[in-house]
Amino acid sequence: MSDDRSATPDALPRTPILYLAPWVDLGGSDKGTIDWFKHIDRARFAPSIITTQPSRNRWLDLVEPYAEEVWALPETLCGAEIPVFVLGFIDSRAIRVVHIMNSRIGLDLLPDMTSLARPPVTVVQLHAEEPDRSGYARYGATRYAGLIDAFSVTSEQLGAAMLDFDVPRSGIHVIPTGVDAAGEFNPADVQPFDDLGAGPHVLWPGRLTAQKDPLLTLDVLVELKRRAVALTLHIVGEGDLEPMVRERAAVLGVDGLIRWHPPSQEMPRWYRSCDLLLMTSVFEGVPYVIYEAMAMGVPVVAPALKGNAELLGADGANPLIAPRDDVQGYADAVQRLLEEPELRGSIGAAARARMLGEFTLETMGRRHDDLYERLLAERARVVQRTATDSAAPCPSPAALPERVLFPRAEPPERSVAVIVPCFQHGRFLPGAIESIRTQTLTPARIVVVDDASRDEETIAALAAVEQQELVTVIRLAHNSGPSTARNCALANVRESYVLPLDADDLLLPTALADMVEQLEQAPEHIGFVYPNVQHFGNRHDYYAAPAYNLHLLLDNNYCAATSLFDRRVFDAGIRYPEEVVLGHEDWDLVLTMAEHGIEGVPAHGATFLYRKRGFSRVNAVDYGPNSFHQVIGKRHPALYGRRDEIKAHWAPALSLVLIDGTDSRWTADALGDVGAQTCRDFEIVSAVGGDIASRRHGPEGAIEAIEHARGRYVCVALPGAARAVARRTFVEHMIRAFAASATHEPIVLGTRAGSGGGPLPQLDAAQRRASTPVGVAWERPPGYAAPEVEVERAGEIVGDLVLEWELSDIRLQWRGV
Repeated sequence: MSDDRSATPDALPRTPILYLAPWVDLGGSDKGTIDWFKHIDRARFAPSIITTQPSRNRWLDLVEPYAEEVWALPETLCGAEIPVFVLGFIDSRAIRVVHIMNSRIGLDLLPDMTSLARPPVTVVQLHAEEPDRSGYARYGATRYAGLIDAFSVTSEQLGAAMLDFDVPRSGIHVIPTGVDAAGEFNPADVQPFDDLGAGPHVLWPGRLTAQKDPLLTLDVLVELKRRAVALTLHIVGEGDLEPMVRERAAVLGVDGLIRWHPPSQEMPRWYRSCDLLLMTSVFEGVPYVIYEAMAMGVPVVAPALKGNAELLGADGANPLIAPRDDVQGYADAVQRLLEEPELRGSIGAAARARMLGEFTLETMGRRHDDLYERLLAERARVVQRTATDSAAPCPSPAALPERVLFPRAEPPERSVAVIVPCFQHGRFLPGAIESIRTQTLTPARIVVVDDASRDEETIAALAAVEQQELVTVIRLAHNSGPSTARNCALANVRESYVLPLDADDLLLPTALADMVEQLEQAPEHIGFVYPNVQHFGNRHDYYAAPAYNLHLLLDNNYCAATSLFDRRVFDAGIRYPEEVVLGHEDWDLVLTMAEHGIEGVPAHGATFLYRKRGFSRVNAVDYGPNSFHQVIGKRHPALYGRRDEIKAHWAPALSLVLIDGTDSRWTADALGDVGAQTCRDFEIVSAVGGDIASRRHGPEGAIEAIEHARGRYVCVALPGAARAVARRTFVEHMIRAFAASATHEPIVLGTRAGSGGGPLPQLDAAQRRASTPVGVAWERPPGYAAPEVEVERAGEIVGDLVLEWELSDIRLQWRGV
């Protein structure tokens, strides 16, 4: 390492980096941690380390000279405090890059890091993948790839494994392990041990665990003993299998060939003292001990695992054993190398030259330096794009704009354009296009908008789909987000209907036909059909979207982006908000349509497959400090300034259903100033004639009026309840009457003699017998629903409901009017 890489000139600000590791003990990845700290450019970066799991941390002191801060958290904090400390450290130290090395808690904190006010760039480094794919590679990729800026992997084979987990090529960076072949692992500068006795000596470094399969090594020793091959095997390591291995060695009669040593911090001397390295592992990435042995000019006998083959098989000289448990193969390779010193020398010299030329620590450090700088520059561009303040209100005035309607006396031509924004989704794009092309209703156009993808996989996929019939590819010069991509496509299509599909999702075969037919039959205020969602990938559940309700949409968007739109929505000047780069631009569009009186309807069934691959950065806008829920209200003041009015219309607490009696009629005078209620969270649904102005529905039958009611509580009132209904506090009293009852029993409004008691007083048994029901009220599910009744005259429905409840032994509240 040159002096300029370790310099820390005060004049240059350095970027703070946090390295998260479970521990820094004796092992390959731990050695990699030390080498990272030694060779990161500390003129540009200020690295700190936090270890998150209990450990002896026997190598942690080797990191301290190179780290700004060192925190072994389990030594100072209880487990529950560790996440709070890590997040507080990132925030208080203004950490800009978080480098995660095998830390499970580091991975699990990624959603929280992403939601910080200034989220750091994240890099996850991986060395190996377990045979059953149950380790960090799968866990990080399938759960958190959407939050990870880059995976740093040590081999091409591990990079290929990450592709299997649907990580884009652009997110995978192969940075091989480096080794200090010119310094720490230079055999000319290392003294061998002088007390090992007569050779030959074979080194077996590693943990005595099932992964390393030391029992297979004993079988190899048995075969070498049978062949009378002289050697001493030096096992340098410890682990849970040590007692079993010692016992088994004695039983097999090879314990005399073994010398046992604890883990060592003098590994260069072990390589210098031995003639070859033997390993029989079940799985590995590319073991550090192989790099180190090659740097020291020591031949390696190892199984032909993918990582080993990638490194050792480059020149074909090193013995690679296949199948992995071939005892004879190991014995043949060890015997030949021990008996042919010239072969050992030539293999060792070639390996050392390769380490000096291709696998230096300086190269490993510089490639990580460059990766961090590139990621930070990309993050800065994203921040600059979003700095246009997506929280700024839309230019719409406080008053709602003119309503937009879609007359369908003669439905538009059945032509559909499907628009597909694509950024770095080349591995998924062909599947998305195929799902569009195979629709039962063939689309007129497929417009793919490349949002300045830069990875070769996506560039190749775009070139391939561009050759297909119906497909047009538009390429943006700069990455601008899905809103800009969709608006660009909209400017280039004139079909009657438009459906956006993300490049990593799939349309079900009848989606276009079903949604177009549904929209053709919709009322003229309906401008789009929104989908129900069948998940695939990490999730496989089905989500049925609720009916359109503007009150609910103010708090949560359930109208997924893959909706079918009447083209006239966009002809009215409505567009996706290009200033919303990272957020819920589809939600913003739905609310913009709502301002114009445009509503949607849910599809009748599943229409598309929504790929779920764990967390994404958009999730952070839901629960971070800059939640998009705060942004959306500022963008649509014409809606959020009318929340009370919208709730009363779309989700009233009380629906007041007015029904004419057999011998009486509702009149406007009888209602008084019903709009002056102290509680305005209600609607009137009338089933009467005359001059009653309904707030939602005109004259209909009693049952139809009840079915139209949207309130949590439904109150059916005859003209005999007019005196109570006209009272300014009627709605509030009704709601509080339900709240006062633990079980929310139905309410019967009955006539009463005298004027004693307050508004809506409870009636005793005698008063009930003398009372005539003039109204009923109940809570909709999960409370009581109205029983089904058949009546010849609307005025009889109140009495029939009361009788039905009493026969069903339902407890009732009787209140006087």
